[in-house]
Amino acid sequence: MAGDPSHPVAAGLRSAFEAVLHGDLGPLRKYLWPDCVLHVPGRTSISGEIRGWDAAERWSTQFFQRGGTTYGEDIISVVADDHWAFLMATYHAERNGRKLEDRSVNVFRLRDGRVAEMWVLVGDCKIFDEIFA
Repeated sequence: MAGDPSHPVAAGLRSAFEAVLHGDLGPLRKYLWPDCVLHVPGRTSISGEIRGWDAAERWSTQFFQRGGTTYGEDIISVVADDHWAFLMATYHAERNGRKLEDRSVNVFRLRDGRVAEMWVLVGDCKIFDEIFA
């Protein structure tokens, strides 16, 4: 089954991620299970497996600190069904004279309408590592 952009989870995740980009993690909490697991690519100290809401919140803080004021994300599409959701975006940042503009896809495994597990997939992991190291 193909995802649907009008599925309630798709609309909710879009809204929650837009709030995160403005520094508000509150709406995202509604969509993540307390025991959620994030899988982040790369070889930085913020890469790896992040378990639980508290750890995900700390990770988000570090991520945005490292991306600095130059970090931004343009959401292209969010689709979902009752089991999976996908968010495609173009993100950009600058650090130490290096500029990053890349596409990413976040894959969400859902359980009862909330995110149980999330995978962050980036186009160029080497540049991602340089920006967020």
